[in-house]
Amino acid sequence: MKNLFLTLVGLGLAGIFFSSCQQQEDTLKAQDEIITDNTELIDLRVAESPILTIWHDNGVYPGKDGKDYGCWDEGGNCLPEVIVTPKHPEEETEEEINTLVNFIGKNKSDSVKESLLKNKDYFSTILGEATLRAVISGKATLQTRGTFEKQEISYILVYSNGKLHHVIPIRIR
Repeated sequence: MKNLFLTLVGLGLAGIFFSSCQQQEDTLKAQDEIITDNTELIDLRVAESPILTIWHDNGVYPGKDGKDYGCWDEGGNCLPEVIVTPKHPEEETEEEINTLVNFIGKNKSDSVKESLLKNKDYFSTILGEATLRAVISGKATLQTRGTFEKQEISYILVYSNGKLHHVIPIRIR
């Protein structure tokens, strides 16, 4: 009887030990997937221009007009500037970007995805292929800062897991 009891206790402890190891392994695997997903958001454009700058945003508060933001200083999460030339030189901005910015501003994630899918080739050159895929799949979201008018630098902020991941400065010529 005593041997049976000891055997059952031993098997129970072994089961608990192995199940806790499996849970830890699953947790580590999930963390690796998140890290990999986040790393993949910034793709080849970073490798082409390794100097990244830091995103600064002092927000809107009394005495400030909310325009104290941008990318400067080395060592941050701002990608190199993307230059967008409108198809028709008389246009102040690009229709596709205006549509996307309006949907982002209105928090219409389905419309953002639809706009990106409709103009996939166009936006992959601006956002990068990995960021485009992440937004379409729901792994990342977009916010904007700026007016997206000619000769102005405006910004698309890319968030992953609720945190700012990287910033894409855009200048429309």
